[in-house]
Amino acid sequence: MNGLTWVQRRYTQYDPSRIEEFSSASRSVKTGMMSVGITSAWVWAAVFLQTGTLTYLYGVSIPWWFGMGGFVEIAAFAFISSKVKVNAGGASTFLQVAKVRFGVLGHLAYMFAAIVANCVVGSEILIGGAGVISGMTGISQYAGIWLLPTVIVAYVLTGGLRATFVADYLHCCILFTCLLVLVLATYTRGDLIGSPGKLYDLLLAASETTPAVGNAHQSYLSFRSDGGMYYAVTAATSFFGLSFCDQSYWQRSIASKPAGTSKAFIFAGCFFFSVAFGIGSSMGLAARALESNPAFPTYPNPLSLTEIGAGLAGPYASIAILGKAGPAMYTIIAFMATTSA
Repeated sequence: MNGLTWVQRRYTQYDPSRIEEFSSASRSVKTGMMSVGITSAWVWAAVFLQTGTLTYLYGVSIPWWFGMGGFVEIAAFAFISSKVKVNAGGASTFLQVAKVRFGVLGHLAYMFAAIVANCVVGSEILIGGAGVISGMTGISQYAGIWLLPTVIVAYVLTGGLRATFVADYLHCCILFTCLLVLVLATYTRGDLIGSPGKLYDLLLAASETTPAVGNAHQSYLSFRSDGGMYYAVTAATSFFGLSFCDQSYWQRSIASKPAGTSKAFIFAGCFFFSVAFGIGSSMGLAARALESNPAFPTYPNPLSLTEIGAGLAGPYASIAILGKAGPAMYTIIAFMATTSA
């Protein structure tokens, strides 16, 4: 990334030492790069773990509601983004907009919200990502918490916001490749599952041995799920606080070209939905289907409360399906998702 920044400074009109370029990428980012950048800000390591584990607990409705919850918030921000470009096209940060619009008190209120959001979101991303990498590799979780941001600081300090967009694009390519491998391995590879029909039969058998309490017919294949509906309401409301107070969304709105800003948020919502639905409907359901198989790491016992709390349903399913390649995929995903976010 530092090499690309040097090339940019030497051979293009965009110089990262200028504040407009450093903080807002000269407001020249196009729709494709913008949509990927927004997606990377929303896809954390916890998304891959939580979606799989909640699907393991409540069934097929969870990945749908998880994805839709994220889509609604991201798509709703398209309206804010378009208004920022129309009414404050020269702003470098959204705090400038707040000061002009609401005065000093409003500016201080927005600044406080931004600091709190940064602390909360940054802590969640770092602790979640370091926890995944620690669980998959055995390194100290404290080492992970310090090493992950060190990687990002190394190129953000020299390249600014545009460097994060380029890094996000590269990271998302790798992340989506790993996601496709996990999904296709679940539904097309090996004797454990290998087809949607086999997974369906295994989930019917799992519903008989370990019924899904609160689901219609106690089935993991039902959308009539108490747990699923509770999470649908939670996702459709609480995610607004994360997106509307997270300055990364505002800053990406400012950095975008006016013509593509709203489209970028709609596309990003679709991308997020594909991540949540893909990982949940493959790894989450596979974990429940394979729990009684000797290849599953906890066999013959179900996942413990500690393992469920750590979000290990998906990684354990990947071990059963892909062997050592499974946790390797999850480690790569955790690193890419954490550093991008």
